[in-house]
Amino acid sequence: MPWRAFCPSHHACHDGEKPSPLHPNHPDGCQRTTVPPHGSAGRHARSVQGPTLWKRVVVSKIENQARALSILGLDGAEEVWSFSLGVCPGDPDNREGVAARCYFQHLQPDLNRRCRDPLNSALNYGAAIVQAAVARSLVVAGFVPALGIHHHSQLNAFNLADDIMEPLRPVVDILALEVVESSCELSRQQRSKLRGVLLRTVCLENQKMTVLRATNRMGESLRGATTCEDASLMLTPTILAQGTETQCA
Repeated sequence: MPWRAFCPSHHACHDGEKPSPLHPNHPDGCQRTTVPPHGSAGRHARSVQGPTLWKRVVVSKIENQARALSILGLDGAEEVWSFSLGVCPGDPDNREGVAARCYFQHLQPDLNRRCRDPLNSALNYGAAIVQAAVARSLVVAGFVPALGIHHHSQLNAFNLADDIMEPLRPVVDILALEVVESSCELSRQQRSKLRGVLLRTVCLENQKMTVLRATNRMGESLRGATTCEDASLMLTPTILAQGTETQCA
């Protein structure tokens, strides 16, 4: 019951309640000070709205992959974008996988994600940094990162983080291509630049913000989506070209 208070309410806040951060402009949105048992939201995310939430993640990821190709001036953006159309809840047709293959063929035709090379190392290193930030935001929001929406490996302690971070992967892809300039192993300086992925700018809620701030808002919005059983409340980011005056759409 306490978590239901994150949904827009038609009643004024009572004692022990305060305006919900998920609906800061909603005069009747209430957030009770009582906190549910740790991890209950993680179970809720997977069992109640899992397929619809995963659809939102997949669509956002594919759209951002198309944007990444456009930002980099590469071909294939329209082709990749087309895979985001008609994604069904749970993505039973695996449009995410098909789009990813098409995306990487245009991004780096010779790239083999199973090989050890500097670009793969950069992609993995950057993704690990984003994963850690997302996992932290999920814990703060009351989730157990191991209980995923789509990823469900018993050996992975970050299944939910891997789910939610998917739309941010193209940010890592762009930065990795900027950082890797040779066939040598990643240098300390290159790793330092990759850690800057959390300071890259994305668009969320029609506002420009850092990836780090976006992960916090994504965790909060997932809590609202699972509490209200409304997947549309989950926020997903839009990637932007860096160092420009690009505005949020």
